[in-house]
Amino acid sequence: MKEIQKIEKKSVSKHRLKTFFAELGEKLNPTPIVGGFSISDVSIKYLSLKNNSQIVAKSALRLPPGIIKNGELIDEANFAKALNSIKKSLNIKGNANIVLNLSQSLVFTQSFSMPLISESELSEALNLNMQMVSPINFEDAIYDSEKIGEYSDSSSKVEYLGAFANKSAVEKYIKIFKICGFYISAIEFPSLSLVRLIETEARFKKEESYIFLDIVPEGISLLAIKNFKLYFNHFHNWQSVMEEMGEKQISKIGFNNFIVQEIKKVTNFFSSHFSSSVDSLIISSSSKIEGMEEMLKNNFSFNIEEFNVSSIEDIDASWLHVLGSARRGLISRHNDVLISLTNEPVKIEFFRNRVFALVRLWRKLYITVFSFSLIAFLIVDVYLVSIESDFKIKAEKSLGDASISKAMALEVEVKKFNSNLDLLKKADDLSFKASDLLFTIYNMLPGGLYIDGINLNDNIVSVFGSAASENLILAFKENGLTKEKRFYEISLPLTNIKPDAGGRFRFSASFKFKREEF
Repeated sequence: MKEIQKIEKKSVSKHRLKTFFAELGEKLNPTPIVGGFSISDVSIKYLSLKNNSQIVAKSALRLPPGIIKNGELIDEANFAKALNSIKKSLNIKGNANIVLNLSQSLVFTQSFSMPLISESELSEALNLNMQMVSPINFEDAIYDSEKIGEYSDSSSKVEYLGAFANKSAVEKYIKIFKICGFYISAIEFPSLSLVRLIETEARFKKEESYIFLDIVPEGISLLAIKNFKLYFNHFHNWQSVMEEMGEKQISKIGFNNFIVQEIKKVTNFFSSHFSSSVDSLIISSSSKIEGMEEMLKNNFSFNIEEFNVSSIEDIDASWLHVLGSARRGLISRHNDVLISLTNEPVKIEFFRNRVFALVRLWRKLYITVFSFSLIAFLIVDVYLVSIESDFKIKAEKSLGDASISKAMALEVEVKKFNSNLDLLKKADDLSFKASDLLFTIYNMLPGGLYIDGINLNDNIVSVFGSAASENLILAFKENGLTKEKRFYEISLPLTNIKPDAGGRFRFSASFKFKREEF
């Protein structure tokens, strides 16, 4: 037990330190607006918020049949046109940052538990457990997990929810969104966004157990929710519904029987997993079908609650999924530890855009401060010239040598001030754009090589990073740094290339550059 407490204290200390630096970075470079973007077979929706309920921007577009089928992107060209149309309607200049909400039919979920272990071993243990419970080929999957609970008994186990999706299907979306100028900060799925909405509603209690019935154009989802955490999600597309019913066309009786059987499966899960019963069944208002509520009340004793969002104007139940993702966009990036089905390049791309935004921000601040200082100096200069003129007139009228000497001393001071102003203007002419230097370095990176850090000291640049092989590092030097005419005295000795525990090669290089050419 003492060992567990030590692990928890160490983890808390690291988290506090990490949070401190993350919050400092957030103040220096605030996160831009991150909107929610949901995808289904029949439509795409964008929504961005301020203060959880104030709409900043909103747009939706109905998709023709065949562009997306069962959540998978089929027609990339027409989907790109739809994205550009959404972006144009939003009047977004430059790139838009989003939390992408995929179709539920693309994502599989599975909960699992494991012993409480140290933070240094956690990543490897999670990866191994995810591999064991993955419902699809693990090599072809993109996956992530989040902590959903702890056992209160002596086993000291922690429970996690794993989410899995086909890597090629997700990367299709990542590629096309990037081409159309949408930067993805996180990728989730409808079940997660619905749980987030329930948590914000005061009428729902954390300690209670809920089933959420969500009927969408692609099929039916049943969510098991406890402590405002998703424990599993069972999704059926309409084809699988008909197969399970044994019908070629869905009848009302068959559909009602199917719903009843599926809800019973979820109630059995709560009984076996938590030794507790279900407190309420939640149905979104867009999922209600005539006669359904009466049918459910006849078969189950728990409460039946309708879910809708009344606190935001122009938002009905058909916007629930994208609303949940928009609210996730309000979470600062360093506090967002929820499931995100993004790959490493997407994370690097988002970080790189933040770095460039920081450079642009400080460049604007520099120009603003310099301009203000220059105007202030000019005002003072005009004032001093006026004083000098008045003083000369008085000096000419004065018969005392003391007055003349004072006038001459003041003239010397004015000349010194003007000389300093000229030096300030020359210093500004010698400045350069650091962003142009950074872009030059990033544009010569070969695939598989990533930059971890860049230090700039006068005209000396130090670059640190890693690559999948030594050849990529040497190619970076020979085909990139060496061929850039503005770089010289390039140093990247073989002793600076070292393998790490993950099978990659870390390196450090340095070179000088011609400041006047940037």
